Amino acid sequence: MATVAEALAQGWQYQRAGRLDVAEQVYRNILDVQPDQPDALYLLGTVCHRQGKLDDAVQHLLMAVSVRPDFSEAHNNLGVVMATMGHRLDAVKHFRHVVRLKPNDPDASNNLGNALREQGELDEAVERLRYALRLRPDFADAMHNLGLTLHDQGKYEEAVAQLTLAVRLRPDFAEVYNDLGMICGKMKRWDEAAAHFQQLVRLRPDNADGLAHLGAVLREQGQLDESADRLRHAARLKPDDANILSNLGLTLQQAGQLREAKEHLRHAISVDPEHADAHNNLAVTFAQLGRFDEALGEYAEALRIRPQQAIYRRNRALSWLTLGDFEKGWPEYEFRWQCPGFVERKLKQPRWNGEPIENKTLLLYAEQGLGDTMQWIRYAPMVKQFGATVFVEVQPALMRLLSRVKGIDRLIAQGEMLPAFDYHIPLGSLPGVFQTTVETIPDEVPYLTAEEERVEYWQGQLASLPDLKIGIAWQGNPKQGGDRLRSIPLIHFAPLARLDGVQLISLQKEPGAEQLKEMADALPVIDLARRLDLSGGAFLDTAAVMRSLDMVITCDTAIGHLAGALGVPVWLALSAAADWRWLTDRDDTPWYPTMRLFRQNKLGRWDDVFERMAAEIKSRLSPAGNVNTQSVTIEISPGELIDKITILQIKNERVKDSAKLQNIRTELETLNAAREQSLPPAERIDSLTADLKQVNVAIWEAEDYLRACENVQKFDQDFIDIARSVYRNNDHRASLKRQINEFFSATFIEEKEHPHYR
Repeated sequence: MATVAEALAQGWQYQRAGRLDVAEQVYRNILDVQPDQPDALYLLGTVCHRQGKLDDAVQHLLMAVSVRPDFSEAHNNLGVVMATMGHRLDAVKHFRHVVRLKPNDPDASNNLGNALREQGELDEAVERLRYALRLRPDFADAMHNLGLTLHDQGKYEEAVAQLTLAVRLRPDFAEVYNDLGMICGKMKRWDEAAAHFQQLVRLRPDNADGLAHLGAVLREQGQLDESADRLRHAARLKPDDANILSNLGLTLQQAGQLREAKEHLRHAISVDPEHADAHNNLAVTFAQLGRFDEALGEYAEALRIRPQQAIYRRNRALSWLTLGDFEKGWPEYEFRWQCPGFVERKLKQPRWNGEPIENKTLLLYAEQGLGDTMQWIRYAPMVKQFGATVFVEVQPALMRLLSRVKGIDRLIAQGEMLPAFDYHIPLGSLPGVFQTTVETIPDEVPYLTAEEERVEYWQGQLASLPDLKIGIAWQGNPKQGGDRLRSIPLIHFAPLARLDGVQLISLQKEPGAEQLKEMADALPVIDLARRLDLSGGAFLDTAAVMRSLDMVITCDTAIGHLAGALGVPVWLALSAAADWRWLTDRDDTPWYPTMRLFRQNKLGRWDDVFERMAAEIKSRLSPAGNVNTQSVTIEISPGELIDKITILQIKNERVKDSAKLQNIRTELETLNAAREQSLPPAERIDSLTADLKQVNVAIWEAEDYLRACENVQKFDQDFIDIARSVYRNNDHRASLKRQINEFFSATFIEEKEHPHYR
């Protein structure tokens, strides 16, 4: 009969060979004869652990240490099993016992350190793990655990350093590449994160989670096609993983592949109906498809599951704003401050919420992109009406452009020390404070102005171009989410370039300008952008050039906001999944009266947009059915010419329809040229011209008032007084024109005669 030692050796051989059931029976046979044999108890415990019978493992290991209290291997395995079962305090207790028994054993210190990390005792965990590394400097497992502990302490750089050392020592340490990728992703170091996940996938090609993480990082890098490839592979490996399906749907949604995105997201929800992110991602997809009722339903589901998730509420706000439901949208839009990419200022002064601030100082500050700042700055004059001193902090590049905006007492560049102030509010929150509706959007343009000396310079530079001059821009910031949908390959502007009588002029700065060289043969475009805004600040020359063009055509970027704020005719080419501010189902926008919107009929298809634009421009150049388009040339008096110019100036300032404005500006430019050619400059004429314009403004405003009274049938004493002012101002107007004619000894003299009434 075999001795206990021989039986233990035989059981160990079976155990090492993986024949766990046979080994288990050998150990149990020993214990039938000798129930307190510590080695048999210990080995049986390890076999049960490997078999997944954790309760049995704990029972036998505890019996082993009760028989032999200094049995370090049994204590160590007890710690491992307890940690696996989530009994962290018990795990730490047994690992501490091992360290007391083997104070110079690096494995013991590593195990204790890792258990302390899982228990949340991070400082002691770091001490134990560093001690393990002093005992064994090339201990990759301890480096891994130390890196994870430093990460838990928020010391990301130190964590990355430790984990990097671990993979240098052990290049096939797949788990460390995964952790490095996750930490670098948290730090938004996407290139490094991608490299680590790439290495993980090379080591474990069928690791679905690794592929999914790589796909998510590639999405953050804007590599949407590559992201979709990795996530599709991951979904094939784990077809019912809701996280992977939701991530795949998100990538496809951002790539504009909305129908496929919808299917994967619905699959994710069928797998896990409580997957809030999948509901949110599906809602965004429905919104981009223009199916807003379904989008709002999915947002409701996402918020039922996670009621306080800010990104869901902010996304829902964008749907409400797109639908023009500003009453619901603006309050929810404030949840943007709890979303990634938005950092609310931590200022000790209270935020302004619309309360009286007369004789107080209010700080407004830019919060998003340059175009957003141009859009929201329109609210400064409304804030000023509260009687406050208004400070505005903006991007340094916009300081000079915004220096003449009404309602601003002081501009401050971001990064400069702030002066003392009483209240503050971000620019994008002003529409909510003013309870802006679609009908009450402040739409008076221009509220941005170009520097006149620059306008004169660029008008001179462009004067030799006889064609219809159209400024174009096609590329937004590629780092901005959704840029893939809004930016337009330059080749799509070809239908405009082919029109006779049209000259395209590039306003496109980098990135995107490189496409001009690629399209040089196919698209005759004057590249003006290289000469623009080289001094003084952003958009200064661009604004002056816009004032010198017939119109601007652009994708949804800052160029569009600038043109709209300047009040110049601008056409915006919009994705079918357009930004919320352009609302739905309309070709105009209440934000910019001189802007027209040309929307895609199908997401991703730009051809129809530019064909429609080209057809409309062609019809303007050669109006159908107009047999004789020539102008009539006759001699008129100087007074009549200057009077007509002042009226056109007033129309240019007050008319909002972009098509009408184009005609007004064409006529104004022609008459100004005639005046410069025919009439010499004189201070007396400048004074009379200013008086004449003032009189024409008074007549314009009086007629507006009278029409408003007529509309509501209000014929009171004010109506009578204003009506009488019209003929009096017309008499004054005639007198001024006569003085101009007499100054120039004109052939034609303004004459008037009316009966005298008593």
